Amino acid sequence: MGPGFLSDATEHHFTQKERDSESGNDYFFARYYNAPTGRFLSPDWSAKVEPVPYAKMDDPQTLNLYAYVGNNPIIHVDVDGHCFQRMAGLCRLEDEIRAKTNVPAPPAPQQSQAQQQNNTEVAQNNPPPASGQNGQQPTTKQLTGDATEYNLPGAKLAYGGKFDGSKMAAAMTPDRAKNGQTVVVSYTSTDVNGHQVTTTIRVVVNDTGPFARGANGRALSPLSPDPNIVIDLTPTAMRSLTGNSHNRVAVTVTVPNE
Repeated sequence: MGPGFLSDATEHHFTQKERDSESGNDYFFARYYNAPTGRFLSPDWSAKVEPVPYAKMDDPQTLNLYAYVGNNPIIHVDVDGHCFQRMAGLCRLEDEIRAKTNVPAPPAPQQSQAQQQNNTEVAQNNPPPASGQNGQQPTTKQLTGDATEYNLPGAKLAYGGKFDGSKMAAAMTPDRAKNGQTVVVSYTSTDVNGHQVTTTIRVVVNDTGPFARGANGRALSPLSPDPNIVIDLTPTAMRSLTGNSHNRVAVTVTVPNE
């Protein structure tokens, strides 16, 4: 079992793709995907040699060969490790080539654990670019500020239910994110070798906050939003993001525009 991955009753995880029990990476047929970083471990490729396979030159989001679904996993799904537009009938180039030449699709490249680790580091050091370019309406918005950990066992949530610190959940003010939205939180740290590493997680907003706090860490009364804190994370979410518990870290939060 790969580091950081817990035992599970199923081998199929992200979008029902099979997860390798040793590396913790997901098999997308054409290549492997690393869930913690939100990146493929090898660049995209095609049966016919292309400068940038499956890219649309008028869409900068498709030019990153390691990115997953144009950096918008909230509304897109990659079905085969190549092109997230296949389901819309826009990824026919390779299929047409195969049909004309009777050449089967190449097998997914086999990589050693050392190669996979190196590719993981490459993916970690290439955070997702902002969405919405060329005058198009952005599909997401990015908020920068601090994330804090909050832990209120059994407390009633603003949107119903009770607080559960074991969930990948968060609190945000309604003007920033809506109840039930999945947001992407990115945190950049420096490793022991002096390299910057960006970790990305996805959490579901199920509470309101963060609120201004006093010296004891408790919310002040009456409640008022803290303009410098963009998101409150459950203990589980904070550990997934930073590797351990932190009172406060600088983050970027990507929220879908709806």
